[in-house]
Amino acid sequence: MEVAQRLYEGVDLPEGRTGLITYMRTDSTRVADQAVNAARAWIQAHFGKEFLPAKARKFRSAKTAQDAHEAIRPTDVQRTPETLRASLKPEEWKLYDLIWKRFIAGQMTPAEYDVTTVVVAAGEYELEARGEVLVKPGYRAVYGETAGDREPPETAGEEPRTERLPRLREGQVLQLLDLSVEQKFTQPPARFTEASLIRELEKRGIGRPSTYATILAVIQNRDYVTKTGQAFRPTALGRLVCEALERFFPDLMDYRYTARMEASLDRIESGRLDRRRLLSRFYRHFKKQLETAGHEMPSYKIGAPIDAVCPECGQGRLILRWSRNGGFLKCEKEDCGFKIDYAQWLHPEPEEPPGEPLTCPRCQTPMNFERGRHGRYAACPSCRLTVSVNGEAEPIRTDRACPEGHSPLVLKSGPYGSYYACIRDDCKGTRPVMLDLPCPRPGCGGEIVLRTYRKGRARRTFYGCSRYPECRFSTSGPIVKEPCPEGDAAFQVRVRGRLRCPNPECPRGVKPYPRRKKRTGAA
Repeated sequence: MEVAQRLYEGVDLPEGRTGLITYMRTDSTRVADQAVNAARAWIQAHFGKEFLPAKARKFRSAKTAQDAHEAIRPTDVQRTPETLRASLKPEEWKLYDLIWKRFIAGQMTPAEYDVTTVVVAAGEYELEARGEVLVKPGYRAVYGETAGDREPPETAGEEPRTERLPRLREGQVLQLLDLSVEQKFTQPPARFTEASLIRELEKRGIGRPSTYATILAVIQNRDYVTKTGQAFRPTALGRLVCEALERFFPDLMDYRYTARMEASLDRIESGRLDRRRLLSRFYRHFKKQLETAGHEMPSYKIGAPIDAVCPECGQGRLILRWSRNGGFLKCEKEDCGFKIDYAQWLHPEPEEPPGEPLTCPRCQTPMNFERGRHGRYAACPSCRLTVSVNGEAEPIRTDRACPEGHSPLVLKSGPYGSYYACIRDDCKGTRPVMLDLPCPRPGCGGEIVLRTYRKGRARRTFYGCSRYPECRFSTSGPIVKEPCPEGDAAFQVRVRGRLRCPNPECPRGVKPYPRRKKRTGAA
């Protein structure tokens, strides 16, 4: 969606900044007559009349589609992908090539194939082989295919095509080259990816193209799901939220609720249903559910019991409590000190595999692996030195020294983000995360560091100079470690999809926002 947004807003071309595609947050397949006529004229000029249908092809949008915007198409068919290759980034060119070819193919004739089916007698059995040859490419010509292609590539919504058969004659005796027997089992459905989840939302009529990206962002930002590779996995918090909502608001959580609401809104629009009647009927039922949930829904911020007995004392029930650092379980009996992370309770981790133990860098004692609210760490049982570890159970060290000149710094993670800390337990020296990039201000001599600030209840990150407050350079845009071609800066900043120099004095520099002047004078 970010790449499509750049193509829609406009990219820099030799003739100026130009928008290349129409509005992309749409589920309509309607195309303006002016664009259809332009596509037909381009097809006739470049492929000929045999690739052009007698009448323009029109596609009917689904009943649930919002038809305010037409289908996604190029703004000008004369801007072919090849003419824009030098002006677009690789991901922009690939997306534009996909949109342009699909738009042109939608106004071309169908492809035609010669299909051959061969039946081979094998004793009391018959074996069947099927092959096909592309005779008239039709719309496939825009994808570079010609007549006689052996393996036409698949397009969206089509079945995989077979290969061309060898030359055969009736009565020919064939020899058995190989015989394989395979046993297959019914596999469970795969977990949702971003693409498959959006397809399911479209199928069930949930959301709109303008909200799909927001839906995927919200469920990840609120820690309802986590991604393993490309697949989504529900978190413990996500399961608790779903169970509570399905229990106390079953109607709103029904997948068919959105479809029913859309139908009711259509009836209001046509005058067959009064909106006050619909709102009154909805609110009476919703108010009862809301009152019931207010009295009976468990509050995990305060602590709610679950159906489990404390494994340590065997008497008290476990209390589940949720904080900003995650959920944890504790025993309801005050004299019992049992406490465990909720995610670890649901999915216990296997024991550490045997291997070389990690030794304490201070007293050379074997260290134990433990888990805290910020992840796994290694703790020394003798001097209680703790160091953060990665997946290979090795301390994440740097070649930098702490402010006191002691041991090397270790990368750690806290509630306010990552930072460098001294590996010695008796030293409290810390440093912000440095990017090994010099400050772009002339004559500064500082380094670029990662910093955080609070905005409301959320904490956000930005990049600033290590010599603050002497140097007040800062930027919030993503940093790209490529030197500016027109200046002395060792890196560039991505601003609205384009790389800009962080030095405001550079011709390609990011211009600072003007500071507001304080109002003076009598009221």
